[in-house]
Order: sequence, then C-alpha cells, then structure tokens
Amino acid sequence: MRFCESAEPHHAQSTEIYYRLEFFKLVDTVQVQLTERFGVDKVGLRQYRCLEEILLTGDVSDVVDAYPEIHPIALQIELK
Repeated sequence: MRFCESAEPHHAQSTEIYYRLEFFKLVDTVQVQLTERFGVDKVGLRQYRCLEEILLTGDVSDVVDAYPEIHPIALQIELK
C-alpha cells in the first residue's frame, strides 16, 4: 500500500521493539552470508573438515593424497 498510495511509514512502538527487529535483521544477514560463503555443500570446506579429523584422530585417510606436500606415512608417524 505504501508503494501505491500514501501510507504511514512503520514506526516501532518502543525502543525495545525497534532494537529487537534490528537484532534479528542482523542475525538473518549473518546466517545468510555464512551459508553462502561456507555452506555445507562447499567442497573445500568438506576437505578441511576431513583434514581436521585426521589431525584430531590420527587416522590418515585418502584426503591427504590431494596435497603433494603432505607425506602420508610421515604424517602418521608424527601424529602418533
């Protein structure tokens, strides 16, 4: 209605309501940006997660084959 006719602009009834709306706008924006940049479907993030698992558990998997600078046997010895 505001685009077609002259309607009153929205005014928050209190400062608490105003800042509550602003807070949720901020949270929504952060969630969208993080999902776009570091979404679960991203291949690189999945590889980094597998590398983290290798460092935490000590079980070297085939993921390290994608990195020629990492020698799997030496890494396994170092992690023990």
